[in-house]
Amino acid sequence: MNASKNILRLIYGQGIRKSSSYPVTSRYGTLKKEQFKFAIDDGFPVHYKTGFIDKFLVQTTWLCALSGTTWGLVTFAKLVLGKKD
Repeated sequence: MNASKNILRLIYGQGIRKSSSYPVTSRYGTLKKEQFKFAIDDGFPVHYKTGFIDKFLVQTTWLCALSGTTWGLVTFAKLVLGKKD
């Protein structure tokens, strides 16, 4: 058991032990600005802070979830109640 655990540790642990040799990109500086924007407590949910695309995605997700739930409940009701003669 210990041998297999050590083999897995060697295989999966190698990527963790290596540090990156690439320099930090210039976009890293803008990350703190984005984090600060999301940390402000202004009453808006996080998914509305970046604009139209996020609002559209959230509303589309809610629409799909509600229509799928409704469709499932209607199908369940049809199966339980059976066909009307």
